[in-house]
Amino acid sequence: MGLPNVKSVADDFTIESGRNGTTVVCTIELHPNHEEE
Repeated sequence: MGLPNVKSVADDFTIESGRNGTTVVCTIELHPNHEEE
Protein backbone atom coordinates (compact mmCIF):
# COMPACT_ATOMS: atom_id res chain seq x y z
CA MET A 1 0.00 0.00 0.00
CA GLY A 2 1.15 3.53 -0.64
CA LEU A 3 0.12 7.05 -1.44
CA PRO A 4 0.11 8.42 -4.99
CA ASN A 5 2.85 10.82 -5.99
CA VAL A 6 2.01 14.34 -4.81
CA LYS A 7 3.00 15.82 -8.17
CA SER A 8 0.84 13.23 -9.90
CA VAL A 9 -2.18 14.26 -7.86
CA ALA A 10 -1.49 17.95 -8.36
CA ASP A 11 -1.40 17.41 -12.11
CA ASP A 12 -4.98 16.18 -11.91
CA PHE A 13 -6.11 19.58 -10.69
CA THR A 14 -6.74 22.50 -13.01
CA ILE A 15 -6.42 26.03 -11.65
CA GLU A 16 -8.63 28.56 -13.39
CA SER A 17 -8.59 32.31 -12.77
CA GLY A 18 -11.93 34.08 -12.80
CA ARG A 19 -13.53 37.36 -11.75
CA ASN A 20 -14.63 35.86 -8.46
CA GLY A 21 -11.16 34.56 -7.68
CA THR A 22 -9.27 31.36 -8.29
CA THR A 23 -11.17 28.17 -8.94
CA VAL A 24 -9.55 24.78 -8.57
CA VAL A 25 -11.17 22.16 -10.76
CA CYS A 26 -10.58 18.52 -9.96
CA THR A 27 -10.10 16.44 -13.07
CA ILE A 28 -9.32 13.19 -11.30
CA GLU A 29 -11.17 10.20 -12.71
CA LEU A 30 -11.95 7.58 -10.10
CA HIS A 31 -12.16 4.01 -11.29
CA PRO A 32 -13.59 1.20 -9.14
CA ASN A 33 -10.73 -1.10 -10.10
CA HIS A 34 -8.41 -0.56 -7.15
CA GLU A 35 -6.55 -3.69 -6.22
CA GLU A 36 -5.94 -4.03 -2.51
CA GLU A 37 -4.00 -7.08 -1.38
